[in-house]
Amino acid sequence: MKRTSPWFSALAACVVALLASASVMAQTPPKGETGSLELGDRAAELGIAAYDAEDFDAAARHYADAAQFYQRASGDLDHWRIIMLINAAISLEQGGRLEQAGQFYSGISRLLIENNYAEPDELRRALAGWSRILVAQGRMTEALSVSDATLEWVERGFPPSSETVIHAMSNRLSVLYALRRIDEAEQYGDTLLARVRSADDPDPLLLTWALNTLADAKFQTGNFADAEALALESISVTEAHYGVDSPQTAIPLLHLAGAVMRQGECENTLQLAERAGRLLERDAELQRLSTNHRLDLIAECQLDLGRFEQAERASRSGLAFAVDNFGEDSQAVVAARNNLAAILFRMGRVADSLAIHRENLEAARAFLGETHADVGLAHENVAEAALYLGDYETAIGQFRQALDIYLTEYGESYAETARARGNLAWALLEDGQPDAALALVRPASQAVADRIAQGRDDLDARHRRTILETHIATAFALSEGEQP
Repeated sequence: MKRTSPWFSALAACVVALLASASVMAQTPPKGETGSLELGDRAAELGIAAYDAEDFDAAARHYADAAQFYQRASGDLDHWRIIMLINAAISLEQGGRLEQAGQFYSGISRLLIENNYAEPDELRRALAGWSRILVAQGRMTEALSVSDATLEWVERGFPPSSETVIHAMSNRLSVLYALRRIDEAEQYGDTLLARVRSADDPDPLLLTWALNTLADAKFQTGNFADAEALALESISVTEAHYGVDSPQTAIPLLHLAGAVMRQGECENTLQLAERAGRLLERDAELQRLSTNHRLDLIAECQLDLGRFEQAERASRSGLAFAVDNFGEDSQAVVAARNNLAAILFRMGRVADSLAIHRENLEAARAFLGETHADVGLAHENVAEAALYLGDYETAIGQFRQALDIYLTEYGESYAETARARGNLAWALLEDGQPDAALALVRPASQAVADRIAQGRDDLDARHRRTILETHIATAFALSEGEQP
């Protein structure tokens, strides 16, 4: 049964940098003496106060008023007008008004580009905000185009290792992650980390973000030893910058817990998760973003240790937490529900697992759209449970839909595509269609072989290749009329 890391585990890895890039500029402009400037100053101060009080609608209104006053005083491209518009967009984003926030970000971006605005960092912030909104709306291709444009723009005016370029690269990495293009994210993360380290005095915030995000990418691609090393380095940097008992240390601790879990150290994982939980109690926002990741690690380890009741309890706690903190229509809930279904499947409660996966598929399609990669995963999970229960027609149909999504989103060479081909082939074999299975499984096996040749020789990849080679042998024998 497929398990996907909760979408917010990647977010938790980079939450500090995201909050830095998506926070309002709290400093007030130089005081205007009379008229529109003075009114703008007052509105800006009201915006800061409302934002600090988490009244984001009011903050957006005050910032928009300030922008209007500065426009009257100094024109469309007044520096403080642009900052107030960006602050208004960020306030709308924080308040969940994504459509309006996107309109602000896109409008600001077009205004600055069309007028060759002289402050590239403000354009970067506007474009980065626009791409975040597009990701949240599931408009992934557009988001990647905007992030590429952001990077291209800032690279014209800033050195490669400058903070502005690093921020733009970070935004692009976040989009690759949201697209689930993990292989690309891993390679791009290596480049980003090298850039951050090349700075004369690397920003600890950016360095820990790069380390955490790359650790998660290494984990996703099966490079668990590399993930462990990066997490340990991030813990060292975080403790040096924030202090030994800082809540920020919980993020790399959870990455370390995941890496050692995959290397068979479940008791160590539980201890790390417990320590992370204590640290997260000191920061409500980090706790909100990271708790599901922590509970998923605990559930999986308890299951591996044969503690089924504790595993189910941790997984159900994670689902309840996601519903309470992110709402029913969220990727957080889809991920938590999926992980609960996976736990039940491994406990032998396959019918219960299938029911949850069906519910999850409909929820994911409703707010992510028909072609999102996470919807492909939901199709696969329905298919696997159905296949286990002997419903070959449902399994084959669901695997085909997953494969079509992965081919569209990723192409031939990705692990997801190879996995879906192999699963579909096995369903066809089970249904007595060896010729059709053979046509599918050969390219899947080759894709995994290529993956191993590229150095991704983790046990999961080798195990998958062994399974696929078995599929090939079985399909070939059956297609020749022989018993495998």
